[in-house]
Amino acid sequence: MLFNTVPIGVVYIGADMKVLKVNGFIEKLTGKTNVALTGRPCYEIIAEKVDGQNKDKGSEMCSFCRKQQCLLTKNSAVVERSFGEKHIKITLTPKFNSKGEVTQYLEAIEDITSKLETEQKIVLNSQMQSVVDLILQISLEPIDLKEQLERILDFIFTIPRLALESKGCVFLADEEKKKLKMKVQRGLTEPITTLCNEVPYGRCICGRVAQSREAVYAPDIDDRHEIRYDSMPAHGHYCVPIISGQKLLGVLNLFIGHNHKRDTDEEEFLATVANTIANVIERKRAEEVLRDQKEFLRSIVQSTQDAIITINADGIVLFWNDGAVRTFGYSTDEVVGIPLNFIIPERLIHKHDECIKRVLSTGDSEAIGKTFELVAQNREGGEFPVELSLASWKNQRETFFTGIIRDISRRKSAEAELQQSVEKLRKVIGGIIQTIAMTVEVRDPYTAGHQRRVANLARAIATEMKLNEDTIDAIRMAGTIHDIGKIYVPAEILSKPGKLSDIEFELIKMHSEVGFDILKTIEFPWPVAQIVLQHHEKWDGSGYPIGLKGDGILLEARIICVSDVVEAITFHRPYRAGLGIEKAIEEIQKARGTLFDPDVVDAATALLTEERFKFD
Repeated sequence: MLFNTVPIGVVYIGADMKVLKVNGFIEKLTGKTNVALTGRPCYEIIAEKVDGQNKDKGSEMCSFCRKQQCLLTKNSAVVERSFGEKHIKITLTPKFNSKGEVTQYLEAIEDITSKLETEQKIVLNSQMQSVVDLILQISLEPIDLKEQLERILDFIFTIPRLALESKGCVFLADEEKKKLKMKVQRGLTEPITTLCNEVPYGRCICGRVAQSREAVYAPDIDDRHEIRYDSMPAHGHYCVPIISGQKLLGVLNLFIGHNHKRDTDEEEFLATVANTIANVIERKRAEEVLRDQKEFLRSIVQSTQDAIITINADGIVLFWNDGAVRTFGYSTDEVVGIPLNFIIPERLIHKHDECIKRVLSTGDSEAIGKTFELVAQNREGGEFPVELSLASWKNQRETFFTGIIRDISRRKSAEAELQQSVEKLRKVIGGIIQTIAMTVEVRDPYTAGHQRRVANLARAIATEMKLNEDTIDAIRMAGTIHDIGKIYVPAEILSKPGKLSDIEFELIKMHSEVGFDILKTIEFPWPVAQIVLQHHEKWDGSGYPIGLKGDGILLEARIICVSDVVEAITFHRPYRAGLGIEKAIEEIQKARGTLFDPDVVDAATALLTEERFKFD
């Protein structure tokens, strides 16, 4: 059973070189049975019959015997040869009798086809890896992409494994225009380089490869060669796409001889080469993009007027741009490599060091990622205000800090001048307002001080409601002149001690609109004219002159309305004596939510009942 099932061919051969017995492996290998082979010459199994040259063995012998490997050696003879589509290894071992004569041969036959294929694959992979390594070495050299591709193309032609002519080119793809552009070439004639300088996708062999993204083998000029010229020499191509991921980068076009035979290992080898070239192209383009970005950032960093400074965790200056040179007066060579303390006033150095330590220990700081103002000093020791934006970053080993520092001396000076101008303007406006107010009070001595008192209460109510300073100023100014329109009303009506007639009352009511007309052309920084126009409008819409209601009335006007009523009830009028503050609170509470804004009434009531406001 072992003899017939062992995966090695076994043949017993007599001294006369005739087969004595074969096992099952030989039967399968040759397709002949043991019975058919027994007694036949050994060469009928797997060897070759040749004319004999040994006088002792007749005129016919096998190829082994002719080489005297079997007949003369006392050791085993080993021969490897092709056997159809297989490759076999034959080991022939002689057996001797006591006289030293050969009595028998034992022939072992092994199918080594898979073994050889594996060995060839290992050799091929080793060659591929060597080629890839050499191409990648070329890609690391500090030369441009064109020169790299030229050297790679020259190297491909020297690879012994590839049966190529020293002709070919590399196309780069323009995906937007759907064209191939010849980047480098070797050995091509002028007509080819001219005609094939640009190849549209889908045209000729290279264009077909670009469109299909699959390699094409063309053993000779055929119908696919759409770009040709008279007297073009016969040739074939390997055209291989150069692809990175899903992106076509180009096409590798290599010429082959007229009688070249297609080789799948060769095509696999070229596919590996093309993939490696894709990596080279992608890397080079990434380097170019990175270099361009680096140059772009460098130009921005160096051209900005702001100082950009980078330090490490020890406070040592690592980067100092031209803006820093202009801002502080120190050159780059003077400061790189030394602590940053020279631009920090001595009284602030400790705080600076503490900030760095806090970031290193906790990874957090209130200063990081924010913009704030501080004081710096220049080369001459002069202190000046700066604005600092601070960022921290780290690599695998260290933490770094980068600050953008802007000299804000001019801005601070401009802000101070602007503040002075604003203050002057406020004083001018205040003077104008007071003058206008006095004009009304001169004509109406009974209500002298009314507008001032209304303005003071209105301002207090606005403060109680926590309104912003700008709104409070608007209320104070508008309150001071809210009755400016009464200048239109005859003095005898204003000071009339008795009840007003309907006509007289209508004249009084017109003072809101008259006040608006007087003030509307003055460009106050607040809506003073509108506040004056609306200060008699009521929460429920029953007021005048327009009949506005609710939030449709300016908040400033709603506050002045309540203040006006409180002051009018509290103080004397030509037609009655003052009723006092308690009566005024009672009246506004009674009309809360009908005539007056509830929030305004609540604020006024709180101020007056708690005596946190008193009229002068």
